[in-house]
Amino acid sequence: MTTTKVLTFAFAMFALIGLVGISPASAHEDDAGCTPGYWKANAKKNGGDRWPDFVSTGTITPSTLLTDEVDNGLPGGPHKIVNTNGLDITNMTYLQALQLQGGPGLEGKEQIFLRAAAAAILNAYYPDPDLAYPIAAKDIIPYVNAVLATDDPATIVAAANILDEYNNLGCPLSNN
Repeated sequence: MTTTKVLTFAFAMFALIGLVGISPASAHEDDAGCTPGYWKANAKKNGGDRWPDFVSTGTITPSTLLTDEVDNGLPGGPHKIVNTNGLDITNMTYLQALQLQGGPGLEGKEQIFLRAAAAAILNAYYPDPDLAYPIAAKDIIPYVNAVLATDDPATIVAAANILDEYNNLGCPLSNN
């Protein structure tokens, strides 16, 4: 293994130990999260009018690429998704990620995870305090990258399950 791969793997494991250690059971009573279905429906019915808008630095829209930098002025930003070995996300938008179906093998597991991750990113970056997501915005994209860097289908599915639990905590936003 090259030094770069060893360091990337070490970082991924460090990040996973720090963040995957948070279980759905540790979510607070006031925490909330909207599902991939909510964000898809909002994009289709309302043009993504509920998608995160950062007053000073821009917006995540349905056509924002997963690999675009997302910056809302939080420490450690901007962030972008950079690691995936099974699935080509070079030109994948957030809306396309929300529409992924999953399937067999590493690529299928990455699809399941990226669908949950896209919703998690939208939840975490949503600026309204009524949508209190259990993972901080500054941590969510590094977490996604750390999970993808493992290339381990079991780790990816476990992380997708955690994000799915968080995304299903109840959505306080309206799609009207």
